[in-house]
Amino acid sequence: MTGKPLFDVVETPVPKGEVPGDVTSPTQPIPVKPEQLARASINLDTDISDITPEHEAWCKKWVADNHMVSTVRYAPLGFNKATVIFPVPRA
Repeated sequence: MTGKPLFDVVETPVPKGEVPGDVTSPTQPIPVKPEQLARASINLDTDISDITPEHEAWCKKWVADNHMVSTVRYAPLGFNKATVIFPVPRA
């Protein structure tokens, strides 16, 4: 009724964006509770295609060489490079 959150919220520093002219927030509000219901990150050891060992190695190297995955929440989109966003929004 008051608009006050039920649980504490911590303003957490997040990475700055790379897109020229784009202004990103230096922080994001992260609730202390409840625990997140769904996973919100990518695990390069389990989420990369492993059709063959060679394909898995190529994919991991390509992702790493292009800095496509961030390990932090609220990572901004890359500029002039591919960016992996997780979770994938549903259409």
